[in-house]
Amino acid sequence: MSVCVVGKNKSAFMDACANAGGLGMKLTDSLDGAAGVIMVYDLIEGLTIEDETVLRQACTAGLRASIFVDKLDKAMETTDPEGVYQACRRGIDLVNVVLSTYSSASTGDLQVYPDFKGGVAFGSASQGWGFTVRHFAKMYAKKMGVQEKKMCGRLWGDNYFWAEKKMWVLKAEPEGVSPLPRAFCQFIMTPIFQLSQAILTNNSRYEQMLRAMNISLSTSDQGLSGQALLTRVMQSWMANDHLSLLLVPIKERVMTSFSKFDKNGDGRISCSELSALMQQLDPSWSGGDLTKLMAQADDNGDGTLDPEEFVQFVFSPNR
Repeated sequence: MSVCVVGKNKSAFMDACANAGGLGMKLTDSLDGAAGVIMVYDLIEGLTIEDETVLRQACTAGLRASIFVDKLDKAMETTDPEGVYQACRRGIDLVNVVLSTYSSASTGDLQVYPDFKGGVAFGSASQGWGFTVRHFAKMYAKKMGVQEKKMCGRLWGDNYFWAEKKMWVLKAEPEGVSPLPRAFCQFIMTPIFQLSQAILTNNSRYEQMLRAMNISLSTSDQGLSGQALLTRVMQSWMANDHLSLLLVPIKERVMTSFSKFDKNGDGRISCSELSALMQQLDPSWSGGDLTKLMAQADDNGDGTLDPEEFVQFVFSPNR
């Protein structure tokens, strides 16, 4: 099973994923036989007519979409953290206008969200790095002693951390204090800005920042400077494997298929159930060697597929 990548910068995104070892699935530029769609949204040029057309086609075909907000690096060159947030929010809203048109009782909510629900990632396809809000939420939740889901919600939208009182508020200027930075800016974009500026200006402070983030560079990478060094650091800090969270909505759709083909409801798919599943996933399936196919997917060797093995099987780039 594959995931279709669409958008003007799809080639750069697919190349970046390939260089980083992939996202655990086959990426393609065709909707035929795809389990879902990743829209590479150009933060500078916005949603094109071609992008909107493909999104509509995907929704009509019953596919779930995820969004990679691309060219964050370019946006950082011309605006501040709040400006980057606003540009990202507008882009996600534009995409959701299209997706909401096709949401119904039968399809469920097709929209994408930067928070715990998943479906949105940010980064630079050309430089080969990206992240999700949930990735940062995992880190900060552990430090602050709160639930990941709760932290994830705080890192998007109108949420602000009032450091002086160590409390979260919904207004930027509570009780007349100086404007507080939005949480997304304070905890995500500002650290990225600071690290970028330190490296590009050759400020030795970046070395201390790398140690604090447990980023170790190879001997050859340590000889880099300027943009080349920044790109390598960003790839090390926010590698594409973090983008697996981008696929949450698509994987949820796949799990719906699991329940459908788990005829006896025992939480596993047998060889006979797998045969029916293959017909659904790939109309060209002609039978093949089910025993061999099951052996490839059955990691624990019990002769059936559990939910985790099922998801890995469906998104295997080698299937």
